[in-house]
Amino acid sequence: MKIIRNRGENFQDVFPLANVPDEVLDSIYDHLSDFELFHSIGLLSQRFRLSVKRYLQTSSKIRWKAIAIRVDGVRQGLREAMRHEMSLMVNVCIALSAFEMVEDGGRQSVWEALAGNEHLRALRLLFVSGDEVTWIAHNLVHKLEVLELWYGTLGESGARALASQPSGRLQELVVGSCDVEGPVADVLFESSLCMEEDRQNRNLRLIEGLDALTLSLCPLRDDGMLALSTLRFPRLRKLVLERCEFGDQGLSELRVENVPNLAELALIKNRFSTRSATVLSEFCSMAQRLRTLQLSWNRLGDDGVSFLPSSKLVSLDLRHCSITEKGCRVLAESKTLECINLCGNRMVEGYSLASGEGLKSLTELRLDNCKVADKGAFAIANGQLSRLRYLSLRGSLISETGVSALAQGNLPSLRTIVLQGNLNTVNTECMLKDNLRSLKRVIVSSTR
Repeated sequence: MKIIRNRGENFQDVFPLANVPDEVLDSIYDHLSDFELFHSIGLLSQRFRLSVKRYLQTSSKIRWKAIAIRVDGVRQGLREAMRHEMSLMVNVCIALSAFEMVEDGGRQSVWEALAGNEHLRALRLLFVSGDEVTWIAHNLVHKLEVLELWYGTLGESGARALASQPSGRLQELVVGSCDVEGPVADVLFESSLCMEEDRQNRNLRLIEGLDALTLSLCPLRDDGMLALSTLRFPRLRKLVLERCEFGDQGLSELRVENVPNLAELALIKNRFSTRSATVLSEFCSMAQRLRTLQLSWNRLGDDGVSFLPSSKLVSLDLRHCSITEKGCRVLAESKTLECINLCGNRMVEGYSLASGEGLKSLTELRLDNCKVADKGAFAIANGQLSRLRYLSLRGSLISETGVSALAQGNLPSLRTIVLQGNLNTVNTECMLKDNLRSLKRVIVSSTR
């Protein structure tokens, strides 16, 4: 039995469940349910009827329910238990490969249970096939609010089945590590013929009616972005394109008029360069409702952030984007930013941000693994960051001198400070809390 707790602590114990009396199994599962901490349990027993049923019952408080099958011996008992319990779940997560060892009809039993579940609202499927996506599109999608498809194959048939469904209850679609490229992308994002005439958005299809769309580890490339640009998303508020392998050309296909209500945009670890600055500048200046932008793990450089002064962004994530102090001077001109994440930009020292007149509204600043050192700590302590509530400086070369400067600084609103990986002493926490009266939490050790 493997228990993974929410706090990241891993515990692994193996019990010979096949030889354990029923009353002992009941006691084990009752004990586990009291913790309300575990995420998933891999059941190793050959007597699955009781154990699976008890697992499903005790995991009723978990958002995603996962079942891992490890041995042959799963037969009618598993299907009966799952049919009963799965018919009551609101949120379900299934690794379909787990049912490969089940006798013929095992997967069909899962589909029947889900189809009969009137409470089902969110479904996450791992290792899904094109035929199964087609079945889901025709039989389940109408009742779902959230659908996640991971590590599978949509194929043109599955993509067409999803794309052809009318907009209904589904608000969020997540597709990860699937074949959304080439013909599949063309089919999935095929433009609706009636969109130009449907000004009131009454005949939207499933993709067009989403509030949130995430494509992660899907090789869209520039051609896929071109296909995506043919669709209009009148309701979309959140768009995440993570590691989709498109570059400056693909980014230029993103049209503001197609996402008029977009509030959050994440373009993580793609293939942008400094040449994307012009496109980003135009997009951000025209996207009136855009407030959160994530561009982490793109080689934007200092020139790539020149779009900021014309934007109304509140939160900006530029982790590992090759930003230096020159780029920080541009950031410091923004009067709307409240949260900035510059972790992993090795040449950022922090003093340009701290001394900038524009960042007086900043409440959260993350400079982990930057070149802050004592000089930067002194600048932050004596800068214009009087509203700062959260400050993270992990691994930023700060000694006790820098900590002392922070403790004596102009940070009256600071509630949390993170100093892991620096030259901390036993007096660091006391020094900070004694001087910064609003400070509630000091994190100086990886064990805390």
